[in-house]
This record gives sequence, structure tokens and C-alpha cells, in this order.
Amino acid sequence: MTDPKSTTRGYFALLEGQPIGFIQSYYVLGSGGGWWEQETDPGARGIDQFLANAEHLGRGLGSAMVCAFVNELFLEPSVTKVQTDPAPENKRAIRSYVRAGFQVQEEVNTPDGPAFLMVCYRSNKKPESTSL
Repeated sequence: MTDPKSTTRGYFALLEGQPIGFIQSYYVLGSGGGWWEQETDPGARGIDQFLANAEHLGRGLGSAMVCAFVNELFLEPSVTKVQTDPAPENKRAIRSYVRAGFQVQEEVNTPDGPAFLMVCYRSNKKPESTSL
């Protein structure tokens, strides 16, 4: 059962009506569990995503999914930035996030281990029509 107080919202990604992945967002501030305890910005949102099938990798679908989702998040005026935290060795994810407008801020230690904190600010968001 889902915690009604949770700020996490999950969505299925569809391609031609078929599910190909999952993406979720959450409020970074107060996320708990040792995550982002230094965050003070109430407008910060975190995202996590994955594509479900290996055949969808390397086709730009992950970048397109993240780009479209972040554009939707920025429709809410209170959202100031969106962040994610791929493992440093996950080069494919890092490239995908960069194509979607994210920048590596720093390497951080998370409850899941080392990660690159990557952030997309409203001011540097690529338009949805940008070719990936």
C-alpha cells in the first residue's frame, strides 16, 4: 500500500501505447532515509527512471522520456530544479541525462553508494522540441 503522505509519484512510460519504462518524481527536501539531508530548496524535485527492455537502450528513448517528464515538472511554478543521482560507472545514464539538460554537480555518497548528483535548473532546461 502507498503511503498517503509520500511525495513520490510514479508513472509508466509508453511508446506506441506499449509500456517501455517507469519514471518517478519526489520532493527532495525531507525525503528522509539519509537522502539529501543538506537540501534546503523546497522547489527541488528528484527523479528516478528506467527502461524495461534492453532493446530500447541506445535509441534516445531514455533521454526523450526524461526530457518530456522534466518539462512537465517545470510546468509547476514552484519547481526550481530537478535532480537525479546515477552511479558514476553508469555512463549510459549519465549521457542520457546530459542530453536531457542535466549537468553533473559533484560526486556524492548516498545510502546506495557513490553517485553523481546531476541537476537540471529551470533556467537551463532544453525545450521539448530539441533534437536528442
